Amino acid sequence: MAEKPVAPEPLRLEGLAIFQNVAAHVMEQLTRRAQRRTLHKGELLFNLGDPSDAVYVIISGYIRIWTISAAGVEVTLNVQSVGAVFGEIGMLDERGRTAGASALAPTQLVCISRKTFFAALDADSQLAR
Repeated sequence: MAEKPVAPEPLRLEGLAIFQNVAAHVMEQLTRRAQRRTLHKGELLFNLGDPSDAVYVIISGYIRIWTISAAGVEVTLNVQSVGAVFGEIGMLDERGRTAGASALAPTQLVCISRKTFFAALDADSQLAR
């Protein structure tokens, strides 16, 4: 007998600080349009200078945020873990990524595109606070 695929857990973004006090209909829109992404250990999420086209939320795993020093050496700036929201700064100021991001372990993320994020900002000013 064939096994049925298990449906992924529903996304729960409303518990995150960035989404507190955001209207339920806006949260529903964000959740419906958000995409899940899985990274393997060592896999690159984005590189320094890449377009800032999404904001990310870590569901499981760890993301290392890094840059390249003047000497050309990769330097870790921060390690993000479950519940962390990152990538919003470059997206808001419409510049390229100011750092790179790579998975330190198998990692699951929620990706919210620029278009979806800005539609939510337009719909609910609480998100902008």
